[in-house]
Amino acid sequence: MTTDTYSGDTEGVETFMATLYLTEQYSVVKIEGEALRVQFPAERVSKQAGKVVRVPLNKVEQVMVLGDITLTTPALHALLERRIAVHYLSARGRSYGALTADWARIVACAWRNTRCSAMSRGDSPLRGSVSPASC
Repeated sequence: MTTDTYSGDTEGVETFMATLYLTEQYSVVKIEGEALRVQFPAERVSKQAGKVVRVPLNKVEQVMVLGDITLTTPALHALLERRIAVHYLSARGRSYGALTADWARIVACAWRNTRCSAMSRGDSPLRGSVSPASC
């Protein structure tokens, strides 16, 4: 098994954001710290473990999944928490749809939880407008 780290930055060139294309059929994508770990399938003839590539999440703006590739639930959660869209396509490029974060709902829940937390400590300036039971 070999492990590579994505190194998009070279002398004089800096990559800020990129589209990650996942095209190797039967690959598995997992989260590993602040990076995506892409495990390529084992070679059928030699039965050796497949190559592993790590891609830092801060280098990814969107992910294009082409064909039969598995993204684990924790990897999807990490992408959505960072507002990174995941687009699903056939191996030939026909779009099936996209997965994006519902930020209006997330922000509202975070705001409500912050207010509930402040109320339980007794330092909410808006006492009575939100009860801890409604959080």
